[in-house]
Amino acid sequence: MRLICFRTLPVPRQRSGPAWAFGLLTVAVLSGCGGGVPFAAGSTTCFAFGELSLTERTALLAELLVEAGLDPHAQGNELGIRTAVDDFCGSATVPLSGASRNLDEPILDAVDWDAESW
Repeated sequence: MRLICFRTLPVPRQRSGPAWAFGLLTVAVLSGCGGGVPFAAGSTTCFAFGELSLTERTALLAELLVEAGLDPHAQGNELGIRTAVDDFCGSATVPLSGASRNLDEPILDAVDWDAESW
């Protein structure tokens, strides 16, 4: 299961009563969400990645590429990140299998983001 963070919160014009208290509590709870983490998708552990369906894995890896400023539709990027994460996590796409290595490690660690090529 992945934590979903809201990027913006609507601010009501009138701040009174229980609605104001709820809004303040919501901001306090969500303020730490994604606080300075440049790769929210990358915080997914190998174990969690291995539990995802093929569609969910594809979407998560595309999100990670976007967060890194890379084109998620470029075939080289898609193949490169999928191979790197599968190798790191001990998972497979065909046939679909769960993770068997680095279960508590984030998938972000599977990729050398400073490399010039995959």
